[in-house]
Amino acid sequence: MRKKIYFSIIAFMVTLAVGAQTREYVDLRLPSGTLWATCNVGANAPEEYGDYFAWGETEPKKKCSKKNYKWCSHYDNNYTWISKYRCQKDAKSDFVDGKYILDPEDDAATVNWGSEWCMPTTAQLVELMNPKYTTTKSTTQNGVRGLLITSNKDKTRSIFLPGAGVCYESGVSFDGSIGKTYYWSNKCLDKSAEPYYAYSTNHISHNPHMELNTKTSRWYGCSVRPVRARESVRKEYVDLGLPSGTLWATCNVGAYSVEQYGDLFAWGETEPKEKYQWGTYKWCTKATPNYKWFSKYRIFIDDVYDFMDQKHVLDPEDDAATANWGSEWCMPSFNQINELMDSKYTTNTWTVVNGIEGRLITSKKNRKSIFLPAAGNNFMTEYNADVAVWGHYWCNAVVSDPQATRAYEMRFSKNASLDQYNISRAYGCSVRPVRAKVTTSIVEVTDNQKATKSGKYISGGNLIIVKDGKKYNANGIEIK
Repeated sequence: MRKKIYFSIIAFMVTLAVGAQTREYVDLRLPSGTLWATCNVGANAPEEYGDYFAWGETEPKKKCSKKNYKWCSHYDNNYTWISKYRCQKDAKSDFVDGKYILDPEDDAATVNWGSEWCMPTTAQLVELMNPKYTTTKSTTQNGVRGLLITSNKDKTRSIFLPGAGVCYESGVSFDGSIGKTYYWSNKCLDKSAEPYYAYSTNHISHNPHMELNTKTSRWYGCSVRPVRARESVRKEYVDLGLPSGTLWATCNVGAYSVEQYGDLFAWGETEPKEKYQWGTYKWCTKATPNYKWFSKYRIFIDDVYDFMDQKHVLDPEDDAATANWGSEWCMPSFNQINELMDSKYTTNTWTVVNGIEGRLITSKKNRKSIFLPAAGNNFMTEYNADVAVWGHYWCNAVVSDPQATRAYEMRFSKNASLDQYNISRAYGCSVRPVRAKVTTSIVEVTDNQKATKSGKYISGGNLIIVKDGKKYNANGIEIK
């Protein structure tokens, strides 16, 4: 058996069987919850180089160039024609497909390791390199030079990235004693008319710091280190004893523990994404610096645009909490956020939980609490802005202004307590789900009128709960 010297406590390294091979990963306790594989695609040990892949290709090659690049249709000395993943046209080519994130069928990690694995996003690479979360060290492992990345929250958890260099038309260069680490992300440049480049890491063996390289030619052969997400999210809640009976979730959508940042969502969207801006916002059909045209959630008409649907609260299908956690969960209302912030019912303090900064909200009635990590927000940036400085949490209501460009949020910082504010709908913000308190005792129902309004009533001395058009008894069993 090969001696594994790269991980001091084996309990924290998880092994998955995939066919005849095993795939091991490490939880570095990163805010996103990303799990990093312990070796490269094509390798059987952490220090092995593995295979070299051109960006967007899934088969390894010994020599990599424009000549054999899958997505190069033809080229000359001055220009290269790209047949997939191109966001802007130019004078020589008007082909545009708007793609800049790899499809699963073009992801070397997904194709070679299975659907639960993928190449890392730029945000995941930036997070891995962030000195707030990890410590990097240039070192040698089993005679191979590379980079050891160790979790700041748990020094026993680490991964090793061998300096495999890069593969050109002439073969592999910058490996061995030079030990450069070129590792692909799943993203190519989307703001340039030159679609030749993709994001990768760039590190030289003698330098302890790894950087994100924005101009790695797509036909270069680089290493691939797969990542995966945590498999399950525990949907737990806390009863803070609030007058409304609202139950607040213990973690954000996309998180698996109270301190995890989770995912960011534009208001009215149910999936996280790479780019948060008006051009990618689901409900914006057209945008100029001074005016936005919306196809949903617009309360007024004006001289420019006569569409309105008078919707100011999210429909369930557009609610990120409902769509990701189930029908019993939703994003908090304006009143629920105000209630949570009310000093009559709660206190809130800036604190640190497992190394993550945020605000702790504690009930004055029962002393129970929830933690809101300061995950920042995202608008037209490659990664979250103001991480560990500000927290931005969506409300389910749009602001009643003529253009309806903004929605309500709950925000806070170290120096600013919880505050009800508003922000542009296209921003990526955190979502903390809430749910109603379920009455399970007939004693809690005071009269039939109130019970009927809350979806509950008494029939034959028994409590009946109505949900989604179906009837249930007090034990949650459906009544046929």
